[in-house]
Amino acid sequence: MIKYKLIYYVDGDNNTGQSLKGIENLSADDEVHVFYGSKTKYYSEERKAELHSKSRCKLTFEQVESRPDAADFAIAVEISARISEDNNNNSLYILISLDQHFDTIAEQLKRVFSSKVNVFRDVSIEAGLAKYFAVKVDSVPSLERFLCIKFGEELGRQVKNNMEDIFFMEHRRKNSGKKVGPIHRTQSKMISYARKLILNEKE
Repeated sequence: MIKYKLIYYVDGDNNTGQSLKGIENLSADDEVHVFYGSKTKYYSEERKAELHSKSRCKLTFEQVESRPDAADFAIAVEISARISEDNNNNSLYILISLDQHFDTIAEQLKRVFSSKVNVFRDVSIEAGLAKYFAVKVDSVPSLERFLCIKFGEELGRQVKNNMEDIFFMEHRRKNSGKKVGPIHRTQSKMISYARKLILNEKE
């Protein structure tokens, strides 16, 4: 099973107060790098300490000069350097900003490095997790947790139960007339299928 790492680059001057929402749901393997202008007062030492205390991921803050789009340019340079040094194809890079020109940055990174580079833009960590949750799933309980993040508690559990039913029926059908053993392989298939819906993984 492929294990993905989420690496967020956050425009700290944009959507302040909302962009880091959901950071508590990231794992210790994930990273969040926040870039913000020196005139932005939101990221006080107290705020940074609070964010560190509620998250398990690697969290860094980079202050840049308060000039037009300074944080944007800094992010573009930093993520380019990171991708060029990253030999791990299982990294998922997510640019966090309301500014749509980050879509252009993402497209350019794919053009320069490879169309296989996984880089996207979203408006917050929470939104990114809801959209790409399948890459963080490595068990049925974690699948349920992320489905609940995406769809809400009630609907998320129902979607998980439906997926279990579908793959359990497939397991029974394929083993018709045989002694039916543990379904852990079927659960693994369910998780792999969920991931394919996000990244079009190949068998």
